[in-house]
Amino acid sequence: PPGTKPPDVVEFVAFSAACGWDRGDCEVPGFKDCHVKDTKLIGNGICNGRNYNTEECGWDGGDCISWNKKFPNCKDRDEEGQKKLGDGLCQNENNVLRCGWDGGDCIIMSFFVFSCSIVVID
Repeated sequence: PPGTKPPDVVEFVAFSAACGWDRGDCEVPGFKDCHVKDTKLIGNGICNGRNYNTEECGWDGGDCISWNKKFPNCKDRDEEGQKKLGDGLCQNENNVLRCGWDGGDCIIMSFFVFSCSIVVID
């Protein structure tokens, strides 16, 4: 009927505890404290990262377990950010210790930058 929405569609304004997580649309079955905008992404075979890759959401329904073993402190990357790790190109946003220097892509560059010294000749 007009004016109704499917139960799995989350309205942005209602996505909060104060609004009851959009009357339950944001609750993931089996994960009572997991509240995400797209519940279908939990356990879909893709590590979606960020709010999905949390203990409350079962590490994205198990999708992020291997990612978390490889990069235990780099859980804030979304799917696109994860694809860039270890792709052979050094991206500044991933060039941090907790993400393994972009999955190893920035190790040589980081070595040269950190070992660089400037000599001033008068």
